[in-house]
Amino acid sequence: MPSKGCREFLDHVNDLLEKIVRESSGQIEEAAQALVEAIRRDAIIHVAGAGGHSQIPAMEMFYRAGGLANASIVFGPGLGLFDGKPCLERVAGMGGATMAYHDVRPEDVVIVCNYYGMNAATIDMALAAKKRAAVVVGVTSKAFSENTPEDFVARHPSRKNLGEVVDIVIDTHTSADEQVVTVPGVSQPVGVASTMTSCLIVQLLVIRVVELCAEENIDPPVWMCTNIPGGDETNDRWLKKYIPRMRHLYPEGEEYVGI
Repeated sequence: MPSKGCREFLDHVNDLLEKIVRESSGQIEEAAQALVEAIRRDAIIHVAGAGGHSQIPAMEMFYRAGGLANASIVFGPGLGLFDGKPCLERVAGMGGATMAYHDVRPEDVVIVCNYYGMNAATIDMALAAKKRAAVVVGVTSKAFSENTPEDFVARHPSRKNLGEVVDIVIDTHTSADEQVVTVPGVSQPVGVASTMTSCLIVQLLVIRVVELCAEENIDPPVWMCTNIPGGDETNDRWLKKYIPRMRHLYPEGEEYVGI
């Protein structure tokens, strides 16, 4: 049987996931429609996580079996755990260069994932994507950003929240206190639910996009698992199509010839 703390966490997460389905479905539907239009235009869905673990839901959408093949991950320099401490998430000024590097176009969609929804790099990326006339979707906790003081050191110079600068905001409904389980005798709470809520949202987005494509007789670009027969052959089609526009998509093996 789960311990008291584990049971408390499981119940909290289950309630959160149900709340997302109940209260964020309209925004998920709106975002899914925007993604279908991008597919119809042969455009790219850029997914950015601006800082540390916020990159996890972005990775959840990129190059994954059962995921959208036209989803391109945006790894901003110095913003991920791969770079060591994500020390640049509080630094403004890189958004424009990052969106230019990824060749964001007006026909594209940009999804910006960030639990806090107010740090400088997050807002910078969203504003830069808007400047390039792309549709911008934010996945964030409105409760956290709206309860953060305007003069907090991590904020963007504009003092804006992610939900204020994007076209569509999908609320994770996570609380202003990210750690949700208190263990007796320990000062720091544990048990973080924000990553799971964001990953649920991006998976619901993918499912709804594919459903809408099927309803509209659009062939959805979906990756197949390469560890089952036919996977390599299926994915080769998407690799050849999308490699020219994706900075982090690479050929399989040594036989690839560009088109």
